[in-house]
Amino acid sequence: MTNSMHRARKQAESYADQARDYASTAYDRTRDAAMNAYDRSAEALEYAAEESSDFIKSYPLTTVLTAFGVGLSLGFLLSKMRS
Repeated sequence: MTNSMHRARKQAESYADQARDYASTAYDRTRDAAMNAYDRSAEALEYAAEESSDFIKSYPLTTVLTAFGVGLSLGFLLSKMRS
């Protein structure tokens, strides 16, 4: 193998190593960002569930009547759309 071919091969290997490092770093950052987003949304969902549960416990009759009214309204609306 000639000297210039050897240098070109080493340079190509160096570029390939750098590309692998960049890709690995990008993957790690993307994975970390996705995990952080997942953790934040899971916490928000848990908070919303706890708040909803507390509201239902504090106002059970209001909650049942509201759910009944929403269900009745949706049923009426859907029956009108089908006709």
